[in-house]
Parts: sequence; structure tokens; C-alpha cells
Amino acid sequence: MEEKDLNQKKTNAGRTVPVRHAQESLSPFVIRLGELPSPSDLMDAPLPTDAFNFLVMDEDEEDKPVIAPPKADEEASFHLSPQELASQFEEDFQAKAAIEDMAPEASGKINVILDLPDPEENEGSAEAALDESEAVELDAFRFIPIEPITAIQAPKKFRTAFLPHGWQRAIGVFAMLAIAMILPLRFLSYVGELREAKAKVASQGNEALSTLSAAAQSVVNQDMAGASQSFHQARERFGAANETIQDLGSGTAFLLSVLPQTKKTYKAGEHLLRAGSSLSKAGLRITEGLSAVSKTANTSLTARISTFSQYVSSALPLLAEAEKEFSRVDGSTVPEEYQGTFQEISARLPSVIKSLKEFIEFGGMALKILGADGEKRYLVVFQNNTELRPTGGFMGSFAEITLRDGAISSMEIPGGGTYDLDGSNRSPLAAPKPLQLLSAKWEFRDANWFPDFPTSSRKIMRMYENAGGSTVDGVIAINATFVTDLLDLLGPISMPNYRRTINAQNFLGEAQKIVELEYDQKENKPKAFIADLAPALLDRTTKKTGEEFFRLLDLANRGLGEREIQIYLADNALESRTQALGWGGEIKQADGDALMVVNANLGGGKTDGVIKETIDMTVVIDESGIVTNTVVIARKHFGIPHALFTGMNNVNYVRLYVPKGSTLISASGFAPPSDLLFKKPNSGWMTDADVAFSEDNISKDPASNTDMYEENGRTVFGNWTQTKPGTTTKTLFSYRLPWKISPFKNASGVTDRIKTALGIPPTGAYTLAIQKQPGAMDRTTIVHLELPNNVTLLWSSENTDNAIFTNASDAFFSALLEYHPPTSL
Repeated sequence: MEEKDLNQKKTNAGRTVPVRHAQESLSPFVIRLGELPSPSDLMDAPLPTDAFNFLVMDEDEEDKPVIAPPKADEEASFHLSPQELASQFEEDFQAKAAIEDMAPEASGKINVILDLPDPEENEGSAEAALDESEAVELDAFRFIPIEPITAIQAPKKFRTAFLPHGWQRAIGVFAMLAIAMILPLRFLSYVGELREAKAKVASQGNEALSTLSAAAQSVVNQDMAGASQSFHQARERFGAANETIQDLGSGTAFLLSVLPQTKKTYKAGEHLLRAGSSLSKAGLRITEGLSAVSKTANTSLTARISTFSQYVSSALPLLAEAEKEFSRVDGSTVPEEYQGTFQEISARLPSVIKSLKEFIEFGGMALKILGADGEKRYLVVFQNNTELRPTGGFMGSFAEITLRDGAISSMEIPGGGTYDLDGSNRSPLAAPKPLQLLSAKWEFRDANWFPDFPTSSRKIMRMYENAGGSTVDGVIAINATFVTDLLDLLGPISMPNYRRTINAQNFLGEAQKIVELEYDQKENKPKAFIADLAPALLDRTTKKTGEEFFRLLDLANRGLGEREIQIYLADNALESRTQALGWGGEIKQADGDALMVVNANLGGGKTDGVIKETIDMTVVIDESGIVTNTVVIARKHFGIPHALFTGMNNVNYVRLYVPKGSTLISASGFAPPSDLLFKKPNSGWMTDADVAFSEDNISKDPASNTDMYEENGRTVFGNWTQTKPGTTTKTLFSYRLPWKISPFKNASGVTDRIKTALGIPPTGAYTLAIQKQPGAMDRTTIVHLELPNNVTLLWSSENTDNAIFTNASDAFFSALLEYHPPTSL
């Protein structure tokens, strides 16, 4: 079909319209009639600064319209300049500026082609055609962005209605009248609708925010009924505000979404309304879960955890949707009075989602541990961390408990504690050499010798079975300081048989007096106090409902995260999940530098509760990339000489767990006990395989007599300290790491030469993983990083001069380094 020919094409309605190739010079905008997309579908489309092209395309045709380049000899279509069109927009809407901004200065034209009905299809009358054309409403037009004609390959066809020669001037006159008379009136109505909609949406939004805030406060006040009602109201009001936006006239809503003055605000408003609605729904779900748990005091612990987990799971997708909507908001468009709220919610929402996901993980694992899928039997060991041992404290008491559906079906707590098993091991084991200061035989009470909790747990289980105990599904270790936190939550417990009320403030001291001094010497059950206190604690725990129930779960989760509680499960799959959750207490492997300082109080009384420990670590990297660490440990004893329990000399075997292959350079400041104080094992006693592996490969530093060996994938340096009340002792370990910082490995290689030639210095990272010792009560670690002159610090996670870490949790230090090789390379 030649371009000059007119061709007859049938529409879906059956009428015939003439078709030709478009000859107009097109801008990237098309106005079309017909069913239109919503404003939100167009909001992400760019708003080019090209001229408008008011093209009307026949949507009834099956073929898609395409664009063809104009022909030079084709008669131009009717044009209005941007100034002519903008002169119609002198109202508050400021459309003149908008049009001038969007129209290119070069062309200065807005092309207009109007699709009018074929006169033959309208009683053969041109007047009828014009009358029908006048029925077209301009407020139904939509701007459909397409690629500029200069930026894409010219398509082959473009189909549009065309009137024969002679009608063009009449069309031009009609178009001029339509634009001059109708368009300003529509814009005036838009201004009114915009103002009304703005006020209405603002009112509804403020009410929604107010009720959402009230809901949150109700949760804090444990008013679940009030919270539920407020979340419900907030959801309705956010929905009403969103409906107001959707109910705007199509032209009004579209103008909000595309014009520069309102586009960002409109988009922000839609996203914020959706986010608020999702937050309200999520809050309602969680509140309903809180209410459900509050009303199920008589159900099992596992049932309550399972119920709430289901509500949390249903809320997570809503919170994720809210987070997505918040991320789409341009913060600069949020009113100043709400900037703080917006920023706070945006910052906190990811951590809320993360916490709820962790709760679901916590809940799922807790259900398995608590026997939701069948009976479970555990050894629960109570570790007194005022007498620090590798996994947390001295194992003075223990219990064998059986759990089913979160309830304890049986519990046995020996009155004599771990001492009841002394001498009952059918296969006597020689104690690890440092423990021989206390006993030649390795007894159950000292089974937690390895800082790797899974290793110590296996020793605990094996020794218990060898002493005639049951086979158990795992070991749960609880530090005495966690019991203090538990009492702080549960409140005081009256113990009339002991003529005391035990609370968080007096637990450690009173328990120590009863266990060490006041027990019945004839009955010889010093640990009976723990056996009597434990059921009272458990009874109070299982009866907690509502907010206190969740505070209890939070305390348990925190205790697990800080390793005040540690869990080992015999089932390998469950143990892997336990370690993944951070509850396992294993020695963690690290790709870079690593440090774990482990103390073992051996005959030093209950003095670790009055010891302040500072670990000062200096990391020196030399010009070749070799890393040398110097660790100085200061222990200050705040006890009063001869005071009950705390006035003793603190005798401590300290071990440093460092990267495997590290070389000790020097060590000093130690005070080992006399060799005469150590007991000798019988020659017929067995040696544990893990103990043998360490001790068979042990070597001694000749200058300091420091033990050096390998254990759990680490090199270990061990020696003795003794700190008397009122004094401070300092010990020093200096050692070299077995590897260099990465850019130094091949600093003279071809790749580095090329990088240097291009002016790109090589980089490398130094990382340090600091693992806490469970039970250490007052420990601070300070790290200093010293770099050579040819290395520049690009970034670090902490202050490299004085990075300070507490013992509340594991810590991680990292630094990105840039290496500048000597010019001779």
C-alpha cells in the first residue's frame, strides 16, 4: 500500500474509516480515548521535557498503531504554540509554567490531530460529524509516554483516522474552540477538587496516625482490647484516605500523578497510605495473638508459643509490604511535623521484621526442645559463675528433667548436687592437668572443662551415664546470673523452710550461705536449697500470661543470645539448628584473626564476682603484612581480705584461643601454683580422648613455661595467674599470626604491577572476631590497630585507636586497608 493511497479498514464496530501513514512530527506524548489505566500505573514513567502530541488513536482496531517518520511534502497538522496553550492556564494551578517547562524551545509546537467520525456514517452530514466530535470530553484524555521518535528506529506503520482535504480548517477551528473554552473550565474544577481532596486526605491521614499511635500505646500498657480496637480503627481510616484518592475524578488523579508540582507528593501519599494500612493490619494480627495468649493461661506452654507464632507469621507479609511502601517514599515530601515519625518507623521497621522472624525461629526450636513432638529428657546444670569455669561457672547443682508439651512431667534434683556422683564413675578418668590442682580424678562436677560447649556437654552426658544416670536428649546449662534476672522478672519467692524471701538482689549471697554454711551437716545435702527453689521458679514461670509471658520469652531469648543459657542436643539435625540460632556455645571458626580468653577458677573461691578484667589487645601490621598481636590482661580484685566467699586469692588458669598456627613470641606475668599441690592420677586410669589429643601435643615455652597446643581448630596458649584481694595482676601474651594481610602476599606480582601502573593501589582487610566467655561478669576488651607508613586506613567498623567491647556478646572488628608499595616495585 503506497503512502499516498487511502485505504478502507473495518473497525470492530463495523464502520469503515480511511487510513493513511502518519505524516506529523511526533513528540513523546500521545492522548488517546478509551479505557484508561489508573494514575498509579503511570507514576513510575518518566516525564520527558518534549512537546505534547495530542494524537487520537482508534483502539477498536486489532492492529497496534505504530509510528512512522513524517514526509516532507505532507501538509502540516494544526499547531498551537506552548505560549498559546499556556495562556489559557492563568489560574492557581500554574499550568503555564508547567507547559513551558515541558515544551522544547527548539520546536515550540504542540501537534493536535483529532479523530472525528466519518461523515458517511453519520447521516452524510458534516454538521453531525462536528456535533459528535464535540461530545468528546478532554478530561478523559491520558498522556501515554512513548520513546521520542529520534531515539528509536522508525516503525513501519502508524494507523490513525484521517479526514479528506477540505475538512482540516474546520477541524482546526473546532480544536481551537475546544481548547480555548473547555480546557480552562476543567482545570478550574480540578483546582477545587484538589483542594477538597487534600483537606480530606490530610484529615483522614491524621486520624489514622492518631489511632495507630493510640494502638501502640495500648500495647505498651497491656491493654489488648484497646489496642485491638485502635488498630482496627487505624486500618479503616487509612483505607478511607486511600479511597478518597481513588475516588478523585480520573483527570484530577492523573494530574496529581504526573505534574511536577504534585507528582512526588501524590506518589508519597499513596505509598504512605498503603504502608499505614499494612502496619495497622499487622498490628491488629499481633494484638489478636497477644489477646489469644492472654486468654489461654490454662493451656500448655507449647500451645501458647505455637498460637502466637501463627499470628506473627500472618503479620510478617503485611510488615514486609509496609517496609516496601516506606522505601518508595521520597522523604522530602513528608510534611515537617511527620518527618520524625516517618524516619523512626523507616529505621525501626526492618529490625522489627527481623525480630519477629527470629521469634518464629525461636518459637519453632523452643517447641521441639520443650517436647511438643514427644517426650524429651535433659540434664540441666546450674553454673555458679562467681566461680568461673570454661563454659560459664562451677557445676554445683544439676537436675534431670522430663518435658512433654512444655510441662515438666518429672524432675530429680540431688540434694548433694554434683558431689553426689563423686566416685561413682565406673570408668575412672584422669583429670586434665590443670584440674589436677583440685583432684587427680576427673569428676562429673568438673566435666565442663572445654570452652566449646558441645564438647563439654558430651563429657557431661557420658560421665552421667557412667555414673548410672539415664541417657538424655541433651544438656541445658544455666548461669547463676540468669537466675538473678529471672527473679527480677518473676518477683520475690518466699521460702519459709529457710526463713527467707529470695529476690534478685539477695539470691547469690543467700544461696551461697545456705549451700556452704547452713545446710544440715548430718543430712549432708548442701544443694537441697536449689532443689527447693527450682520448682517454685518453674511454677511461677508456667503461670505467666499476657505481657509477662512475652517478657519471659524475651528474657529466655536474650539469655540464649548472651550464652547465659546454652543448649546441646544429641540429635545432630537439631544441634545444627541450635548452633545456627547462636544457642550452642561452640567455639566459632573465623577466616581472619580471632581471640577468645577463657578463665578457669581452680580453688579461688567465689571471687570472680568481684574481679574486674580488662583485655588490652594491640594489633601491629608491618610493611610486609605480618600481623603481631600483644594481649595484656589486667585483673583487679575488689574483694576484702578474709571476707566470706570473696576475700580469697583468685587462682586462675587462663587460656587464649587464637588462630591455628600462631607462634608465641613472648609471655610474662604468670604465677603458677607449686608443683607439690597437684595430685597424681593412678596409672590404671583412662585418659579422655579429647584431653589426650591436647596434652599429647602440648609444648612449653621455655622462657615463661606457657602451655602451647591445639584444640577445636585453634592454637591455645595457657598459663596461671593469682590475684589477691585488693591487688591487680597483669599478664602478657605476644604472638604472630600464621598469615599476612592479603595485599601483601603478592605485592610484587604482575597484577599488582598493573594496578600500580593504572594508579589503583591494592587493598586488603583485617578482621578480628572476639568470642565471649559465658559467665564472665565484668570484662572489657580494648583493641588498638597500628599500621605501617605504606598502608592507609580506608574504613573501619570501630575507632582503630581505641575500640571498646564488653562481654555481653561476641564482637567483630574490621578494617579496610589500602597498600602503597615502594616505588622500586
